[in-house]
Amino acid sequence: MFPTADFIRGLLVDEGISISLEIIDFYPGDSIVLPEGGIVKAFVNGYSYHSIKSVTNDFYYIYKNINERISYKIINADESILDEWLEDFLNEFSQFYARRSEGSDAHYSNLIGKTFSIEVELSEGEK
Repeated sequence: MFPTADFIRGLLVDEGISISLEIIDFYPGDSIVLPEGGIVKAFVNGYSYHSIKSVTNDFYYIYKNINERISYKIINADESILDEWLEDFLNEFSQFYARRSEGSDAHYSNLIGKTFSIEVELSEGEK
């Protein structure tokens, strides 16, 4: 995952930093044309995390192996302990993120600005 130019511009605004440089989206495989500085996209135009996620999910659903993904897991937790289970999960995730985004082990800083979702389906069919 890569921070988008919009995300970086938003961070600068939040920090009160004003720059005259243009911040552009540049992803692995893209090339810079010198001396003009233009960018030739490798294969991704109009990059959208939502679109990539949607297509990826469709692929795994079609081939019936969605549960083999590391980023998706169906967990059958008893509804009587669901609140406690979610609270524990979120606490553990928060600790993981803190360890991986701060200090000397800050090699997961690309998680900043990303979102994830937890979908809970109750036995009555409510989400």
